[in-house]
Amino acid sequence: MKTTTVALFILLTLSLNAISAEEKSELEKQLELIGYYQLIVHGRDNVSSEALSQMDFSEEMLPLKCGTPTVGAFAMAFDQFDKELISRHSLTLLDRPTETDETYDSPGGFFKIHFTRVGSHAVYQSNITTGGVPNYVIGVARVFDSVYVHIINTLGYPLPPSDGGYAQGVDSLYDVYLTNLGGTVFGLTYPDSTQFDSIGSLRATSFIEIDNDYQESSFSTYNSRPLDAVRVTAAHEYFHAVHFGIDFTEMEDWNNPPFQRRY
Repeated sequence: MKTTTVALFILLTLSLNAISAEEKSELEKQLELIGYYQLIVHGRDNVSSEALSQMDFSEEMLPLKCGTPTVGAFAMAFDQFDKELISRHSLTLLDRPTETDETYDSPGGFFKIHFTRVGSHAVYQSNITTGGVPNYVIGVARVFDSVYVHIINTLGYPLPPSDGGYAQGVDSLYDVYLTNLGGTVFGLTYPDSTQFDSIGSLRATSFIEIDNDYQESSFSTYNSRPLDAVRVTAAHEYFHAVHFGIDFTEMEDWNNPPFQRRY
């Protein structure tokens, strides 16, 4: 009898916890998403205490390697966020990196690599150069060119739409930013401007951020060979750019499990 009572108590407790989780207010859900977004884009030290209180830092909930589902969910939900919440956290929908001060066009002419040699966002071995350009940057550009050739030319996927028609896009080359992502994720693809096509699909321009050096402890496997991390990340993130160009709404949504991995 005692065993049965204990089992019923445990079952009731688990049920109440599940109900409590389901009853999380809309504002709390918004704060949770904002917190994960701030974690991905700005690092944990820049996540507000208000958002931190709503976040689950268990391994199952944290973004794994790719930050795209989180920033995509943020972009999709932005218009529904509480206006006071947006003001209080100084949130903006588009947040292109501002830490880079140099660019390098890939040899294939497909990508513009944005980077810096100074500060916490300085690229890997910035003083080892060829023709004045850090070898790491040249390596990144060549990797992305190779990814382009395979995904677009070999597999036949459509090109992501160009962002060359507005100021932040600079030109028709696809923009890749090398920034310090703090060891949280390997990279992310950020939806930029959106437009419906003739069949009603919502297409999005985008840009990619990948880590500047992969030297954090969370990247220990790649500390001595960061370009291998770039190879994995570039292939994965550029395919997100292709997906966004087909239909941005068909995305991995971390906050909506039934619709995850709809690719």
